[in-house]
Amino acid sequence: DYRPQYMFKYGNPLKRILKEILYAQEMKSKDKKNRRFENRYLKKTQMVYGEYRDLLKCPFKCDALIVGSDQVWNMEFKCGQDDAFYLKFAPNNVKKIAYAASIGKADVPTEELDFIAERIFDFNAISVRENSSKVALEKRGVKNVAYVCDPTLLLNKEEYLKIETIRIAGEYILVYLVQPSKLLDSLIEKIKNLYNCKVVLIYGIRDNCKCDIHLRDVSPDEFVGLIHNAKFVIASSFHAVMFSHIFEKNFAIVLPKRNQARIEQFLLVSHLQSRIVYTVEDVNNLEAEIDYSEVRCYLDRFRTYSQRYLLHALTE
Repeated sequence: DYRPQYMFKYGNPLKRILKEILYAQEMKSKDKKNRRFENRYLKKTQMVYGEYRDLLKCPFKCDALIVGSDQVWNMEFKCGQDDAFYLKFAPNNVKKIAYAASIGKADVPTEELDFIAERIFDFNAISVRENSSKVALEKRGVKNVAYVCDPTLLLNKEEYLKIETIRIAGEYILVYLVQPSKLLDSLIEKIKNLYNCKVVLIYGIRDNCKCDIHLRDVSPDEFVGLIHNAKFVIASSFHAVMFSHIFEKNFAIVLPKRNQARIEQFLLVSHLQSRIVYTVEDVNNLEAEIDYSEVRCYLDRFRTYSQRYLLHALTE
């Protein structure tokens, strides 16, 4: 249970304080539900480790340590600079594996690649979540890097249905992590006219779009349920893309301003690049519903390869 202090200091401190004051009840509700989810589903160490140096003192009794996946090696964030996420604390007799470790971006500065490569030279197996990361690391001399799917895709939808919590009744369009823009407004107007149902915005503090409901205190199990039961999903989030595929939802993606590669490269795998909305004109291409019969084959192939890779890394 590793919780470094920088996790709690991310973002603009003034905005963080205002959020805690103005939306105290919703933030408290979210924290409570997240803790409940953790306690129910996650197996954690009894001790909470607050700093990297604490991990050096931990008497690990395990066969393998696995690091991954969501942007853990992206040096724009503190985690990408933290030796914990390069398993530098691991005892010599413990197998070190990276599963779907993400750098998050396609253009990685040479000095950042050198920093990463120097820290993973002794790994037993290395796999990444973006094909561009595989190419970049291999150019820096890291051998046998595999391109695998995000861990969320390792399970099928039936497994996720066991944990979903229903938050909203009736039909709705789900909007998640999209910055306000004229493009977003046009997209929502188009989809709302197409499906004639309410708009539900999740997470964030301000209303980034016109919505009928804004939920700021969504827990992981509610997130799963909200995507599963949505009529249509509009997002800038990688994991909203993943769960839209898992539940075979119609969706549209407005790419985030930073770190777009992880979404674009996965959509190449599923052959659904057309679901990215770059301009207002692209909105008109979303009327046709997604035929998942072929997509399912692409994903099953990717999932099977990734599952076999992970099992081989653990047992070889």
